Amino acid sequence: APRDVVSRSIVKQMVKTESSNVFLDLTHKDAAWIRKRFPGIYQICSEFNIDITKDRIPVRPGAHYAMGGVLVDHTGRTTLRVCGRREKSPAPVFTGRIVSRRTVCSRRSFTAK
Repeated sequence: APRDVVSRSIVKQMVKTESSNVFLDLTHKDAAWIRKRFPGIYQICSEFNIDITKDRIPVRPGAHYAMGGVLVDHTGRTTLRVCGRREKSPAPVFTGRIVSRRTVCSRRSFTAK
């Protein structure tokens, strides 16, 4: 699932359970595989006395995982605009942009102008 969907699901579960995090459980995996596949996470968690081969990992969404969801069509065009100003108007002036990678949400279809 896209990271914005995962983040929303985590937050929903945190609200539902009145918890400050949810848990990721890798304990069903082989310890050697976990250390090889996730060396950075293993190291960081070890610094907090969490052995991810034996313990559940507390997880909560960071701001960068909550990003995303700019609606695009099948070519990456969006109605999102980049702000500028007209001489005689305090209202923003926008120009269309193409969105890609981590910012994209294509769950709904629409026609970009």
